[in-house]
Amino acid sequence: MAALRKWFLTGLLVIVPGAITLAVLHWIVGTLDQTLLILPEAWQPDRLIGLHIPGFGVLLTLLILLIVGAAASNFAGRKLVQWGDAIVSRIPVVRSIYSSVKQVSDTVFSESGNAFRTAALVQWPREGVWTLAFITGAPSGEVAAYLRDEYVSVYVPTTPNPTGGYFVMVRKSECIELDMSVDAALKYIISMGVVAPPADIDTARDAAH
Repeated sequence: MAALRKWFLTGLLVIVPGAITLAVLHWIVGTLDQTLLILPEAWQPDRLIGLHIPGFGVLLTLLILLIVGAAASNFAGRKLVQWGDAIVSRIPVVRSIYSSVKQVSDTVFSESGNAFRTAALVQWPREGVWTLAFITGAPSGEVAAYLRDEYVSVYVPTTPNPTGGYFVMVRKSECIELDMSVDAALKYIISMGVVAPPADIDTARDAAH
């Protein structure tokens, strides 16, 4: 029985990571393949080749992103984007959703943006309990006027699904910025602490002192 148990656990360790990875890739590729529906039926790869080959939607999505990015990078493209933003900003309800999403995407995906560039340790959900978080900026406007100390805005992701989480503002003095990369921090969170990033002994020793 001990041998069977060992073989069973070893089989899980081999199969589960690969199965989950394939499932995630299958979902991503299947979702992106839906972009093929924008093509005329006669131009769709399934019709041209005669069989379904997953992945053409990924190529089409990348091509669309490159074309749109190239077009929006020149003077005429920027003016067209500004014109579109101006039209959307006049539509009730839609403008609130669009402006919020645009501000977030500009902050996250912009090369000059600092959001999600830094992992940090914060005390959450109470003092004495620490968790990993990502610094997203600093409070501003009316919110900053009510905060008497220097605060930072952080996103505290949930485990094992980091797409859900909490937005909190903590004192900068109580937020410990880490040298850990964002990718390493995400692995640490998703694995529920099982996959720990390699520690910089010198850095950790200096921080302790």
